[in-house]
Amino acid sequence: MREYIDYEFSELKNKMGSDYDLERVIDDWILMGFLVGNDFIPHLPNLHINHDALPLLYKTYMSVLPSLGGYLNENGHLNLRNFEKYLEKLAEFDREHFNEVFVDLKWFESKVGNKYLNEAAGLAAEREAASKDGRKNEDSALCLASLTTSEKVTGEEKAAAADDEEEEDDIFETEFRQYKRTYYMSKIGVDVVSDEFLANQAKCYVEGIQWILHYYYHGVQSWSWYYPYHYAPYLSDIRNVSGLKLTFEHGQPFMPFQQLLAVLPAASMELLPECYRHLMTSESSAIIEYYPLDFKTDLNGKQQEWEAVVLIPFIDEVNAQFEMK
Repeated sequence: MREYIDYEFSELKNKMGSDYDLERVIDDWILMGFLVGNDFIPHLPNLHINHDALPLLYKTYMSVLPSLGGYLNENGHLNLRNFEKYLEKLAEFDREHFNEVFVDLKWFESKVGNKYLNEAAGLAAEREAASKDGRKNEDSALCLASLTTSEKVTGEEKAAAADDEEEEDDIFETEFRQYKRTYYMSKIGVDVVSDEFLANQAKCYVEGIQWILHYYYHGVQSWSWYYPYHYAPYLSDIRNVSGLKLTFEHGQPFMPFQQLLAVLPAASMELLPECYRHLMTSESSAIIEYYPLDFKTDLNGKQQEWEAVVLIPFIDEVNAQFEMK
């Protein structure tokens, strides 16, 4: 495996000379794997392993590393300055991906007219839910929804924009921001996608990356930490993070049976002592809200049902423990 990684990133040797350090590259390779999701954090939007996410991550890494003056992962500690620069370069993928969807939907808009966009957005969303390849249809649904809610550009404005590259870029950026706003509003359920909201999204995500690094390199730094959203922010919204102060409260772990209650569904209650099982099934249980019988799942661009986001509530650790007592 080490030989493969050394070969994969061999072009860095020519660019970096004696500054090339395979041990550090392996550490950064581990970090890059977090960006496609793991047990603790969701994948970044549109980054899927079966759609060449890993080659993209590696190619971007090799393009920026020689100019960073260091590495991303410093023995389990995130170099925020270097990580931010890596994400800035990686964020170009967001715009490239949106541009593909944007061009298709603009063509569609020109053919069917604005009055049909709302209906088309609903149909695209329905197709996404039933499709084996939900990624493309979900992108179309989000873009259609953004076109119906963003400020429309008139025919004269579009004609002028063709002669003015700067104005054309402004139109693209406006639609791109609306596309991302639609994602946050529909996925996370916020009414207003403010600067404060986006800054909090960025902080939470980077905090998650740092917690995971600590976990693998030094052990659990906080027993109470968890990523508080079902979805990750867009790459292009993870910015201005180099000055963040990331601290963790160590806390205490759940007791063993509490931990099982936290991770098992009610269908697996036989794995618990009998005296605990009613907590997962009884209507009078103080924590019954964490075991809903009916809940939604979201493929969120994935193809297999087991990959879907399971939309159940996060555990309020303090209140849950208090209620159980």
